[in-house]
Amino acid sequence: MANRLSVVGCGLLVIGLTSCSDMLEPESDLVEYAEDHTLDHVTDSVYSVMGIINKMQMVADRSVLLGEARGDLMVTTESASSDLKRLAAFDFSQENKYNAVSDYYAIINNCNYFIAHVDTGLVRRDRQVFMPEYAVVKSFRAWTYLQLAQLYGEVPLVLEPVMTEKEARAAMNQPKVGIEQICNTFIDDLTPLVGVNLPNYGIVN
Repeated sequence: MANRLSVVGCGLLVIGLTSCSDMLEPESDLVEYAEDHTLDHVTDSVYSVMGIINKMQMVADRSVLLGEARGDLMVTTESASSDLKRLAAFDFSQENKYNAVSDYYAIINNCNYFIAHVDTGLVRRDRQVFMPEYAVVKSFRAWTYLQLAQLYGEVPLVLEPVMTEKEARAAMNQPKVGIEQICNTFIDDLTPLVGVNLPNYGIVN
């Protein structure tokens, strides 16, 4: 799949990275943006993580389509949407809903906000209460950047939450990085968290 994705990387890069504010969604509805707000309550943590997962589901479904719809063994039917037909024909116009880099940066910005504000120092019964959420959100961010690098080749690497239009423009105007630097960055970022248990919320409706 990686080889197929790399074929369209350059084309998507040209048409995808256009709107700074749209990509980073500084006014996302998934988290609270209050000054000096800290995610230090269980419900804050759970709702924020579930909101990120909800956004990731849409991107995950798209990742399957991006790999398979362009494969040699698949064709679209007459009932397929126009966007899906264009995708299968390697037509990556900016209006195509499958070419929405803003969806990836919406996840990243919410991850960055969570990482910056969750209270990892909160300890109860000799356990860091929010460390599982902290670790899994860092993993979500790394996975999302890997998808971006596979699709778009080089992208801005934004590791701090973006809160304003000015910050969004500055973030998007910084030098872009490729998959090697992205992998090295997140290997170093995640290595200290090896062995941290994932959060267990049980059954969530």
